[in-house]
Amino acid sequence: MHPKVVKSAIKGVLDIAHRQTKFTNNLPGEKWFQFFLGRHPKIGLKNSEVLTKSRASVTEQNIRDWFTDFKAYIAAEGASEILLGPSRIYNLEETGVQLCPKNGKLLGLKSEKNMYCISPGQDKQNITVLCCYGADCTGIAPMIVYPYSRFPPKDIAASVSDEFVIGHSPSGWMTMDLCYKYIVNGFHKELVDQGIQFPVLLLFDGHSSHMSLALHDFCVKKKIILYCLYPNTTHIMQPCDVGIFRPLKKCWKEQVSLHAQSSNKPISKVNFDPIFKLAYEKSCDPKVIKKAFECCGLFPCNPDIIDYSKCMSNRHKIIRDKINSEKTQEIVDQ
Repeated sequence: MHPKVVKSAIKGVLDIAHRQTKFTNNLPGEKWFQFFLGRHPKIGLKNSEVLTKSRASVTEQNIRDWFTDFKAYIAAEGASEILLGPSRIYNLEETGVQLCPKNGKLLGLKSEKNMYCISPGQDKQNITVLCCYGADCTGIAPMIVYPYSRFPPKDIAASVSDEFVIGHSPSGWMTMDLCYKYIVNGFHKELVDQGIQFPVLLLFDGHSSHMSLALHDFCVKKKIILYCLYPNTTHIMQPCDVGIFRPLKKCWKEQVSLHAQSSNKPISKVNFDPIFKLAYEKSCDPKVIKKAFECCGLFPCNPDIIDYSKCMSNRHKIIRDKINSEKTQEIVDQ
């Protein structure tokens, strides 16, 4: 519950009970709220993540059934040996990178009433980056998607590292054609250059921007097994979302801050890639990537290791069991 909701609930109780209090219009203030937290040390303010109803409806059984079907499919493809080693398991996902991320609190004089920070780029503009990581703690060179109907101008294309793949779409978002281009010119090419044994497994969400007949046909031909994660479970089963993208965004903020200290040039589509490349390489921590795949139960393939408390049905059950246990203990104590 939000603190304002708690205070409003107290006001409702006081209004119904017709109790006289020192609160203005029976609405508790901030001081009362701090005393409330002091009386209940088990309760504290925490950041929350907004879940859609579809995500909230996912159950532990849904995920366990997915693993059963997944293992059966891999076995039917005659590729069970893929699950025995990390070098042939990959996760694909895109993310939006803000040209001007929020830097949080900055040092300054306490006597200064207004504090400002000059924006290093366009406040609301994002660049889509399609990333791919392997369970063997490696990162496949990503694709940078620029918001252009045609191929980006020469100055932008020239700034992109030869390792990265350049993409473009009118909206700057991922499309079926771009995903196909990345798998062909980025993912598959790099695996061949590294001498990776095929077939390999590529796990991703089932969004329409990732699926096409051309991609399916190419992957069948090149022995790339495409398999969709269970719908609406990216916060539970997607290694990129669970553990990899957070340090990537943190490293990006650090690079933006360093750029602002060393240059007066704003971050734009022209110089985005060199700065992002530094953040990307710094964030590719083998320990983080390994832990992300492990926590998602994807390597080692183990559904028992997943944190099912992220499933709202499990969360509600845990809360109900805890409340019932505390009530039982109170009765025993009496």
